[in-house]
Amino acid sequence: MAQPNIVLLVTDDMRAGNLAQTGTDDLDAMSQTQQYVGAGGSPANGVRYSRTYCPAPLCAPDRASILTGQYAHNHGVWTNDQNIGQGINALHLLENDLLPAWLQAVGYKTGFAGKYCNGYGEPGDNKAASFVPPGWDDWRAFQGDGTYKYKGPVRVNQNGNVTTIQNDGTYYNTHWVRDRVLARIDQWTGGGSPFFIQGSFVACHNKHPDAEAKYQGNSNVGNVESTCFNQAQPNDIPWIADNPPIDTADTQLSRRQRRDVLRSVDDAVKAIRDKLVAKVIMNNTLIIFVSDNGFLLGEHRLSGKNSPYEESARVPLLARWTNGPLVPGVHSRMTSVLDITATLVDVAGATPGHALDGRSLWAPLPPTGQFRPVLIEGHAFGDTPDFSTVRVSDFVYTEYVGGQKEFFDLTQTPWQRTNYYNGHPEYANTIASLAALLGQLKNGAGSDYNVTWTPPA
Repeated sequence: MAQPNIVLLVTDDMRAGNLAQTGTDDLDAMSQTQQYVGAGGSPANGVRYSRTYCPAPLCAPDRASILTGQYAHNHGVWTNDQNIGQGINALHLLENDLLPAWLQAVGYKTGFAGKYCNGYGEPGDNKAASFVPPGWDDWRAFQGDGTYKYKGPVRVNQNGNVTTIQNDGTYYNTHWVRDRVLARIDQWTGGGSPFFIQGSFVACHNKHPDAEAKYQGNSNVGNVESTCFNQAQPNDIPWIADNPPIDTADTQLSRRQRRDVLRSVDDAVKAIRDKLVAKVIMNNTLIIFVSDNGFLLGEHRLSGKNSPYEESARVPLLARWTNGPLVPGVHSRMTSVLDITATLVDVAGATPGHALDGRSLWAPLPPTGQFRPVLIEGHAFGDTPDFSTVRVSDFVYTEYVGGQKEFFDLTQTPWQRTNYYNGHPEYANTIASLAALLGQLKNGAGSDYNVTWTPPA
């Protein structure tokens, strides 16, 4: 099978909500994306992986995981900060051995447009503003605080040339990313080499993001109905129990505005799909759509991310490759954002420079009665301390630095309101088994993650 073209589209802070309730998923605002890339067509055009988790629910660590195919405890990018060992400066230490270089080595043209890693081009970045990471044939990246200003001004690095785009009434960052992806498709189609293009959108970052005029106020979302909205459970976790209630009206406004800005991304996805169709390369192009992390909107009295709870850790993942081995539809197999890297290496026939912690999205499913675990980990951020979580089947087991532990059976407490770690002897064997499994996974690498878990009797 010929190497496919690859288009990887990444959003920022887009949540997949909670499996227990419709209306909590940001994909609800993106009907075109669901139709043309995911499983929303009739018959389905692509795949939606409904149980996908980010390895670290925070922007910089998860973006580094996509580029390295590794967990944060292996690649070392733990936070968004710019200090050595964190954020952009930790990623700089890895840049000679990342996904684009592996793809270049097997003949791919590689292009990037949009948000790179937190801190890129800011004062704390130890590289010059004109620095272009190795491995990219075409580089178009936002820099500095303007990255999150949807209508500018923003500084951009375009192949080492640093300029500022002003807020002139025409610039909109989603359109800017879209247009650069479209330009690379135009430029590289028919050139004799496959291409890999990453379009990295800023949407729907910010509590109150700025939608383009035609979509302001147009996204219908219901009232805040999450069962755990403003609930302090599990109340034995102090940084939750001590939190004041979240403002309901402000949260409702944020929910709508986040979906307003995603309408523009939805248009961009369709435009990219239409360009691939027009160039007659759609069938042999693998499109993957994913978010770097999820986002809590008042669940457990939390707002934001870097939490092992479903709304923070579960993300949308869609894929389409007409000529590839994808079986269209909704797939409930347990998957990780890390699996994207392993998949791209697989389809390109590339050789990574280090062991990958994920698995190809079309690796065989575990035997009946066995389940694939995924690890979720986080560094202290805000009030939340370091944590490690194993998510397997319908069970979630978490250990926090400081000694707190949580265990949820999502068939019984889908909103993670009841911590079954203490006082539930019926789960004692399951908890002990998951604790041992987490001990293996949280310091593992590569093939250590090619394991399955069997529930104890």
